[in-house]
Amino acid sequence: MKNRRNVQLAELIIQLDLLRDELYEELLDQCGIRADDLLRLLQNSENHRQNFTKPFPSGHKEAYIGLIQAFFMSAANEKTAG
Repeated sequence: MKNRRNVQLAELIIQLDLLRDELYEELLDQCGIRADDLLRLLQNSENHRQNFTKPFPSGHKEAYIGLIQAFFMSAANEKTAG
């Protein structure tokens, strides 16, 4: 059972990485060479850093993982249907 969970987590990390790449490509299309500047600005901004560095609420990590998995399953279903 633990091995299956490890595989699920690894697969989810890969899916998140692919999604990150897709989103970055979209940002590049929209902002061009300024995309990196925007990312750096937001990451280094004191106001925004609080949003990006908040830990998962205690006991809610599994719920977030479940939501992300559902998102990817939904996206996969849309690709096969469309």
